[in-house]
Formats: sequence, C-alpha cells, structure tokens
Amino acid sequence: MRLKLLSLFALLLVLTNVKVFSVEKNKNNGWCGSSIPSMAWEDQLQRIMANQRANANGRQQQINYTIPVVVHVVYYTNNATQNISAARLQSQINTLNADYAGTGLNSNTLPSAFSALKANTGITFCLAKLTPNNVVMNIPGKDSVDARAKGWSNPGTTGWDRTFIDGTIKPATIWDPNYYLNVWVVPGIASTGGGTILGYATFPGLTGLGGMPTDAGNPLNDGFVCRSTYFGTNGTTSLGRTATHEIGHWLGLRHIWGDATCATDYVDDTPTAETSNYTCYGTAHVTCGNGPNGDMYQNFMDYTGDNCMALFTVGQSARMQTTMLNGDFRKNIKNSPVCDTVKQKPAAKFTALMQNAALCATSKTFDFTDKSLFAPTSWSWTFQGGTPSSSTIKNPTGIVFNTSGLHDVTLTATNARGSNSITIQVNVPIVGTGTLPLAEGFEGTAFPPLGWDVVNRNGNPAVNWDVITGYSAYGTGNKCMRFDNTSLDGKFQKDDIMTPKINFTGVTQATLKFDVSHAPYFGPVTGTIDEHLWDTLEVLITDNCQTTTQRLYRKGDSVLATVMPGQGDEFYPAANQWRTDSVAIPVAYLNKPNVQIIFRNYGDYGHTIYIDNVNISAPNLTPSATANFTSSDSTVCVGGSLTYTNTSTATAGSPDSVRWTIGGGTPS
Repeated sequence: MRLKLLSLFALLLVLTNVKVFSVEKNKNNGWCGSSIPSMAWEDQLQRIMANQRANANGRQQQINYTIPVVVHVVYYTNNATQNISAARLQSQINTLNADYAGTGLNSNTLPSAFSALKANTGITFCLAKLTPNNVVMNIPGKDSVDARAKGWSNPGTTGWDRTFIDGTIKPATIWDPNYYLNVWVVPGIASTGGGTILGYATFPGLTGLGGMPTDAGNPLNDGFVCRSTYFGTNGTTSLGRTATHEIGHWLGLRHIWGDATCATDYVDDTPTAETSNYTCYGTAHVTCGNGPNGDMYQNFMDYTGDNCMALFTVGQSARMQTTMLNGDFRKNIKNSPVCDTVKQKPAAKFTALMQNAALCATSKTFDFTDKSLFAPTSWSWTFQGGTPSSSTIKNPTGIVFNTSGLHDVTLTATNARGSNSITIQVNVPIVGTGTLPLAEGFEGTAFPPLGWDVVNRNGNPAVNWDVITGYSAYGTGNKCMRFDNTSLDGKFQKDDIMTPKINFTGVTQATLKFDVSHAPYFGPVTGTIDEHLWDTLEVLITDNCQTTTQRLYRKGDSVLATVMPGQGDEFYPAANQWRTDSVAIPVAYLNKPNVQIIFRNYGDYGHTIYIDNVNISAPNLTPSATANFTSSDSTVCVGGSLTYTNTSTATAGSPDSVRWTIGGGTPS
C-alpha cells in the first residue's frame, strides 16, 4: 500500500517552550499535524450550525459535556521519558479542564477586546476508570502498550511514521470511540520535512443528518496522537497545550488563520490573520487589516508557545458544541459511563461480513462478530430469514440467507449486571430480475439495490462498492453509489457491481446511460514530489453471469475525470461536476434474456468514482398488427352458424383489441 499524504502539516520542534519554524514543501508550515478538513466538511458543519441556531430561536444553547479519556502509552523503552507517569496524565487533564473552562494559564491577562470573547466551552475531561472489558483500571486512564511485546519496530530517534501509527498501532489498541476519547502517546512521530512532530488529531465525521454530506469517522483511527515529551506538564518543555490545540481539532476547530493567507477559520469572532504566529508579541500585531486589536495570537488554535496561549472564543465554543451534538462518535460519548468504577451491563454491538461467493449465487453467507462492551458472558442471536435462524455462540459464522434484501439480525448480550439488545439490518445482495426500462438512482434504504449484486475481487470483502449520502448527480436526489479509492486500497484488482438480469426479448435497440463524477489524485505519494494516481471505470455486459463478457466502456486518467486538475484532498462532487455518459447495447445482446450490466472499478488508490442515475431503455416503438382469422367451415346452410377464430399477430406482444364485420350475419 502506498503512503498518500493528504495535505498534512509539517510539525516542528519546541525549544524552551517556543515552537520553532520549519519548512516542508507543498504543506502548510507549523507544529500541528492534523490534516486540513475538506470544504465539503466545512460546508456541512456550517449548515448544521445554522440549523441549530434557527431551532434555538437564533441562539445556540450550551450543554455541559464530560469526555472520558484513555491514554494508550505506547513505549519501546520502559523509562520515564516514554512510559510516562500517572501524574503526567493527570496534569494533562488538569490543563485541558482549565483551558476549556477559560480559566487556564494567562486567561486573566488577555487584552480587554479578546478577554470579552473568552469562552467557557462547557466541556470537561476525565480519565477513564473502567475498561471495555468491565475491569476497573489500576491507573485511571492509562493503557500501557509494550511495543516490543507486540513485535513492533524500534522507533529510534525519528519515531514511527504516520502510516504505521494509523495503520498498525491504532487498530491494535483503540477502545470504542463512542465511549472513549483515544489518545496515543508515542516516543516520536517521523516527519518528512526535518522538523520534530508534536502531534495530530482526527477531525470529526459529521453523519446521520438528512440532506447533509457524509464524511464518516473511522472507528479504528479516531483520536489524538502526541509525542511523549509534549504530553502533560513536563518541566519547561511542555505545559500541555499541544493536547489543548489538537483536541480542538478533534472537536471541529480549524486553525485561526484559516490555513491560507488571510483566510477564514469560519468563526465570526476570531480576527482574520495573515498566517500562523510563533511569537507572543505582547502588543497588537496587525495583519490583513484587522486593526486595532490585530491577530488573536493568544488563541489555542494558533502556533504560539504554550506560555502564550490563553483562550477559545465564544464562536469556537459554538462549533465545539455543534460537534458534540452531531459528530460521529462525539454525539454518543456524552452517555459514556466509564469515568465511574461501577461495572456496567453490556453495550451490545456486532459487525457483519459477507463472504465472497460465486457469480450469480442464489444464496449469501455471512459471518457475525460480537463487539459488545463490558464483558458479556452469554449471547443470543436471531437471524431473520437465515439458516440457522438463531445462535448462542459469541461469533456465529456461516449464516446462510436465500432471499435478497434487508434482514433483521438481533443480538442480546448478557452479563451479571443485565442484558442489552441491538438490531441491525443486513442487506443480502442476490441477483434478481428487472424489466425495461431500468432506472436506478440509489435512493433506497438498501445498498446494493434489490436484485443487484457485488463481486469482490481484491480479497477483502470490506473493500467494495458502497453508497454515500449527501451527493447526487446534478443535485437531484440525495444519494449515489461510489467506489472509495481515496480510502480503500483495491490492490489494482477489479471490483464489480452488477444489475439485475434484464429480458431484452423482442428489443431491437437499447441504450445505457449513467452519470459519473471523478477527480484524480494529485499530490505527494511516497515523497515530496507531486504525482498523479489514476483510477479506471469499466462497463461490461454479459448474459451468462460473466462466463463471457463484452466491454462497453473504459475510461481512466483525465478522460474519466469530470474535474481537472487533480487534487490531494478527497474529492466530493458538486452538482455541476457530473457528466452523463451513454453507450449502445450491442446487437449480440438484443432479443436475449438474462442480460446484466457490470460496473467495474479498477483502482489505483487514487480518488473516489461516483455513479448515479443508471438507466437502460429501449425506444418507444409502436407495434403494428397483422389481421388474420380462420373459419369453422367454408359454406353454411341458411339458418346455420359458423365459428370464426382470431389468429392476428403483432410485431411486439399480441393485438390488444379486435373488431369484426360479418355481412348478412347475426350479429353483424
């Protein structure tokens, strides 16, 4: 897997509590390593905030939150520098609570113009006392992780790189982010720019809101990473403000200068600034016409030293409150009970994984994995439409479903404290039949849609086509399907999604149309030189479940793109960034049953391919009829009777009406 650096910041050395400037090509300079959030993310947050203000009659209501913190102290050498003490952990919590309450160091020495804007955010932090396994922690909040025992490499003097931290350390150690703010304290974080990285955090995914873009959080990656010497109070090296700044990102704040020259941080009460500040001037530092008060270099989201930072503003507090109400994981953490030592009944959770199956299989097999918290001791499962229909083992495997569509799966997890149940619908994709015209906009509750099927070829069933909410072709609708090449490494394999089987009998002409949107990746791949990563979309046709196929369409690189040039950050399409492509159904597949269209992603780990409004239609030709009939005899006596039989035919279907005229007959 290639390392793809999505506009990461360089991170810099702190000497005697002053953060020192360093340069890294094509990246914003500074000591913070959190990735710049996309504009789609920002647009989404702004709309949510506006909606909340409207619902609160123009004034957003502040709620008090307590966030449980677990600190995964990952050490290679078991000494006080790497395996930091419980006292250091508590000192960091003390700093966070004072800073977020507006009572931290220097908070009473701000200029009067800024002091009036200082906020008590209503957010406090506690060290977790209960593990996900329902065990009371010996040292609150501390999860010691011995890197040598895990078989991980020596970080040396440069530290582990972000690929290793995010791809190996985090997934192996993370506790459920719905219940814990995960912090990783590591000996060092490698930098490609020559500076010393202090830390970085994940921005919140804002999900579950109708009509809003979706940028879901990653349950294996969410949290904050910090170099061990800069966590908590550590002599003159650290006063704990690195965590204050990075957790500000975790709560939805951007840098105060907007990550560009005289840009916006989308907060009304923070002055526009030309760039980041590293100097605590002591007097007004005027840039971008922000006089007389100048830059708010005392803000926690600037780059000044720990002994200069002093405030979050009321506007920044409003953003954090919005994040706590709506953010992925953050909106659940307020209900977490883990700051107490009282053991809990289970919190039922599970995951479902569909096994790879033969093409056009008439059944699908699923494996289910219990992810319940707080140490259940027994499990009760029910599988609607599954064989078997129930189970009492922890992780049932090989559950077979013979009908397509949504099926309820319920888990009840129990321990000595009580029981808890959860029901999740799993979608079983089995190839079905469709009729002309076929029109699919992916707006339904199930994906793949009923009768569609997915074919995984990369070896990982979790890497495949899916649906995204909040984006649709030309702004019509609210969903489309995608292959997320930005996040998912398809290993240069071809992964398919197939339409239902369509009967083309009697059809002499047909057309496939669909809407597509794509922008290629362009940025640093394995170093500092910007490169393109090109993804490819193929469309194929089959009438025998891919025993044979014919290619209808293949586009890649700039030919596939609807937006150029490429970009480093993930691409989310605007309404006007789509293209409608059209291909004719080949003559060889006309007048045949069981015809399927295949959309195939051939990924280069570049950027997402979006597909919407798949339509297959035949011209609306008016059929013609040819009249004909037979008679029971050719002659008849006066007063006798004859029987006439209609044998008329039509170019499509059969005649739908007849009219007889019988000269001299009764009736006539």
